[in-house]
Amino acid sequence: MRVVVLGDVYHDIVAGTVGSLPGWGEDRVVGNVKMTLGGSAANTARHLASLEGGGGGGVETFLLGAIGDDTIGKLSLDTLRGSGLVPWWQGSDGLHPVAICEKTPTGTCVVLSGKSDRAFVSCNGANDAFDVLKNEDAVAIMESASHIHVHGYYNCASLQTADFAALLQRVKKRSSAGDEHVTVSLDTQYDAEGTWKRENLKELLQLVDVFLPNEVELVGICSQVLGVEAGTTEQAHDALIKGFPHLLVVVKAGEKGCLAGSQSGKQWVAVDEVEPVDTTGAGDAWNAGFLYNWLTTNRSLNIDHLTASLQHGNRAGGIAVQRVGACDPPLTHSEVFL
Repeated sequence: MRVVVLGDVYHDIVAGTVGSLPGWGEDRVVGNVKMTLGGSAANTARHLASLEGGGGGGVETFLLGAIGDDTIGKLSLDTLRGSGLVPWWQGSDGLHPVAICEKTPTGTCVVLSGKSDRAFVSCNGANDAFDVLKNEDAVAIMESASHIHVHGYYNCASLQTADFAALLQRVKKRSSAGDEHVTVSLDTQYDAEGTWKRENLKELLQLVDVFLPNEVELVGICSQVLGVEAGTTEQAHDALIKGFPHLLVVVKAGEKGCLAGSQSGKQWVAVDEVEPVDTTGAGDAWNAGFLYNWLTTNRSLNIDHLTASLQHGNRAGGIAVQRVGACDPPLTHSEVFL
């Protein structure tokens, strides 16, 4: 099974644990500052590849994202080369598991990590410069995929265009005429502009099978895409399912677990209580745990067949928050699938 993760790659500078955010002119002292590969798409792809390394589910993972040709990009490439991802980008020194944009900085994110939440300052860099539509190899990989996971939508300019939605529509239409129907999942990530609205988001949601927001993202997108001002997570969840009846909506809700629902029903799945150290990348790990189980079992959108996949997502997220850094190290199969 070919799984394509499409989206953002960052190099994170993580400072933690921060008790409270500093104001202008203020300082905070933390016990640890760590540089590590990040980006929501890169994190999820690395987790998926690592889970497959111990699972034997027949999943090969591609990361369609980009780094710059700067010093930070070289650090990122070193990590990605050892992640078990399938190489596809032809560089001067061979194939790489990620595209390299010349004369462009690598996406970089400064993360202020607290025990229960985090704040970010980001430079999108190569994430905005890379356009999957302009790379024939990337398009061919998408066209041969069993599943496409779009992640970091708000961080990648080319994913927000009508042309990208049209490409995804062609891929789905072509697959429906063959033996295997490609499925698509979407995790937008947070919108740094705070508007939650983009040119193609409503059209994109029409093409998605599984939508994977957190509570803040869910409410913001519900307001801007549907014009519904929801007061609670469940109200926004129900409104989105009504607006997109084909969609499976899975909301990551931190210590409350997750809420999954579709036209077939909905359910909350509780998470085991853990002591969080760093919540950075917890949602990316959750996605990987859920998707790996879902993809290697039945890929059903019926709520009655999702409990095990939701539980594995919760477990993966619970493991991630007990570590400093978004994906260092990636999850292993033996951790998540006991």
